[in-house]
Amino acid sequence: MDQPPAAFAPAASSERARDEITLTAALRIVWRTKGTTFAITVLFAIVAGLASLVVTPRYQVTVVVLPASNDIGSSRGGGASSILSQVGLGSIAGLSSSDSGRKVEAVALLQSESLTQRFIAANNLLPVLFASRWDPVRRSWKSNDPADIPTLWAASQRFGKIRSVDENRTSGLVTLRISWRDPTIATKWANDLIAMTNEYLRNKAIQESDRNVAYLNEQALKTNEVQVRQAIYSLLEEEFKKLMLARGNEEYALRVVDPAFAPDKPSYPDPVIWVLIGVVLGFFVAVMIAFARSRGELNN
Repeated sequence: MDQPPAAFAPAASSERARDEITLTAALRIVWRTKGTTFAITVLFAIVAGLASLVVTPRYQVTVVVLPASNDIGSSRGGGASSILSQVGLGSIAGLSSSDSGRKVEAVALLQSESLTQRFIAANNLLPVLFASRWDPVRRSWKSNDPADIPTLWAASQRFGKIRSVDENRTSGLVTLRISWRDPTIATKWANDLIAMTNEYLRNKAIQESDRNVAYLNEQALKTNEVQVRQAIYSLLEEEFKKLMLARGNEEYALRVVDPAFAPDKPSYPDPVIWVLIGVVLGFFVAVMIAFARSRGELNN
């Protein structure tokens, strides 16, 4: 095997020795300035701890829900669909399709901008979300300039940072989180958002079924075919079941597994974490200052 050039080994050895000397010098500098380093570290830790007490606390509340499955009579609907399609009434067959897609719709609606704006308007949250622009005494905006008056769109963007929705694909559970400075208000918002989602989808389902029933009754009067009428009546039965389910079930789309409760302690800031960050940052700054003042010693 070829040996490295003779000149290479001393050079590599010299480089390692220089690294060791530099590391030794760095440790010597840190030890020599340990008093200053300790003082700066403690100062940063105290400032971070005080800052954690000054920052407006935020409370996080959660609601855990399970999207409801409202499938009814899908097997009967399949036979009716076949008969109706054979006689050219396939459009009726589509009325009683499986509504398992409502589970996906419910999760999407919960975090949609349309529901967010509806929720903000219904609860008059513009003054709450933009409190710095609102005059509580005059109960009006501080500025009359339209550019300074927040819109529902701007409010929905801000609310999107307050609310988060996570779905567990394995269990199917959906978690809604609200983070706000008032735990009671945050709790109300979380529970009310779930209720509004259910109410919206309930009303939508009722309106759809009412239209479907009217349409099916109209088509039943237009045909004398016994099998077609039986198929239509089968679909009508399914629509009536859907109506009963929607009208009698407040948790139509999202079933609450664990409602929101107001927490006693804020989730942010955490004083312990802030102090630890202050310690790390203070130590780093102190070491950098010490190295900067002893740059010549490190280079030698």
